[in-house]
Amino acid sequence: MQYHFCYFGIIGSYVYLKSPIKKLGLFLSKSLSSSEHEQLIRMITRKRHAAGYTQEFVSNAIGQHQSYMAKLETGQRRLDVVEYIAIAKVIGFDPAAELHVLAAQFDLKSFRG
Repeated sequence: MQYHFCYFGIIGSYVYLKSPIKKLGLFLSKSLSSSEHEQLIRMITRKRHAAGYTQEFVSNAIGQHQSYMAKLETGQRRLDVVEYIAIAKVIGFDPAAELHVLAAQFDLKSFRG
């Protein structure tokens, strides 16, 4: 399976998917309100808390204001793959390994249109 990432977020819309996924009739919803996006953000928040970092520390480390992390953690903004990797490096976890764990939990049936 190929993953397609775009500037606007980790999960795009169904137009970015190639067959055989299209043939299965799978259509992705906007990632901001999806349970999968919520799982990703909860994981980042847990990792940040476990590392003992504040929203302000992580935001400043990636060149953002504290409100950036606040909006991210409350589901008010999307997270693109470049931002995800930067946050992971600041907090100190392997971004690929954590995405692998999350991807294993995703239920493709929930994407059916």
